[in-house]
Amino acid sequence: MQNLITIALEELRNGNSVEWVTIVRASGSIPRGAGSRMLVLSDGNFHGTIGGGKLEYEAYKLAHSLLLQAESQLKEYTLEAKMASELGMVCGGNETVYLQYMAPTTENIELCEAIEHACRQNTRYWLSTRISEQNGKSWEMQVLSQPIDKIPVENGVNPYPYYGQLDGETYFVENLTHLGTVYVFGGGHVAQALVPVLSRVEFSCVVLDDREEFASEELFPTASKVVVCDFKKLEESVDITANDYVVIMTRGHLCDFDAQEFSLRRHPYYVGVMGSRKKIAFVTKKLLETGIPLEDIQSCHMPIGTDIGAETPDELAISVAGELIAMRAKKRKEA
Repeated sequence: MQNLITIALEELRNGNSVEWVTIVRASGSIPRGAGSRMLVLSDGNFHGTIGGGKLEYEAYKLAHSLLLQAESQLKEYTLEAKMASELGMVCGGNETVYLQYMAPTTENIELCEAIEHACRQNTRYWLSTRISEQNGKSWEMQVLSQPIDKIPVENGVNPYPYYGQLDGETYFVENLTHLGTVYVFGGGHVAQALVPVLSRVEFSCVVLDDREEFASEELFPTASKVVVCDFKKLEESVDITANDYVVIMTRGHLCDFDAQEFSLRRHPYYVGVMGSRKKIAFVTKKLLETGIPLEDIQSCHMPIGTDIGAETPDELAISVAGELIAMRAKKRKEA
C-alpha cells in the first residue's frame, strides 16, 4: 500500500486520475487475499498485483475502461477450473473486487497524504471505505486512529480486512498498521544485497555501521536511513521498539555482541544474527555474562535466514528476506 499510495499521489498532483483495484473479499483457492491491490494509471500502466494471470488481466481491462469513464464498480470474479490451472492451482475460488475511481481533487490528494502519513507511523491506523449506491458507484474513505467498535471480533482473532454490512452500508476496513522498521547492523556485502530486496517488498530499512565507507547512502540508496554509529554507544544512534526487526551482520564478534546486547534489552519483535555456530556460541556466552536471560537469547534466529543452502551474499539475502517476510505475515495475523 505504501509504495502504491506514493505513486497515486504523484499522479494526482500532476492532475491525473487513477483507478484502484482492490480485492475486498476472497474465498477458495485465490492467488492473493483480501486487501491486495493494483493501481491503474491513465496512461495504461499499472502497479501492484491482485494475483496475476487471466483474472488480473480481466480486472485490469475493466479498471482502465472505468478510469476513462470516471466510474467505480464492484465486480464479482470466479476463478474457474481452467483459469485456476493456468495459475498452477488445483481448484478455483471467488473474489469480490472493488474498482475505485479517484479524481485529482484537493480532497483526494489530502486523503492520500493522510494514508501515506499513516503508513509511515509507528502506530496503528485503519482505512475504512464505505461503498454505496448501486454496484459501488460511490465511495467514501477515511483514515481512523481507532478501530470501528461494531466490527465483530470472534475468539480474539484479528477481524481485518473486514468486508460487510455496518448500519445498512457496505464497508471494507483494513489495517494500516506499521509493521516495524528493519535495523540492519553492518553494511557489508550481504547487507548490500539484502536491503534492496527488503525495500522491494516494502520493508523500511535503517543501516548502521561504524565505518563511513560502509554506512553510505551511495551503497544503500533504497534505505530509509543510513547511520555511522559507535557500536558501544548505540543508544545515541537508534531507538528500537517492540514493533521492529533487528538483523545483525557486522564485521566481527565484538560488534555483533554490542548490537545484540543493545537490541535484546529493547525486546524487538525479531532478532536475527548471521554467523557461524562458533561465533554465535562466543557471543551467547558473553551475553549470558552480562545478565541477558538465556530465554531471550534463544528467541533470536541464529543463524539467520531460512535454510535454503545459501552461500553467496545474494543467496543469503534471499534467505534472510524470506524469514522476515514469514515473520511479518505472522505479525499481521497477530495485529
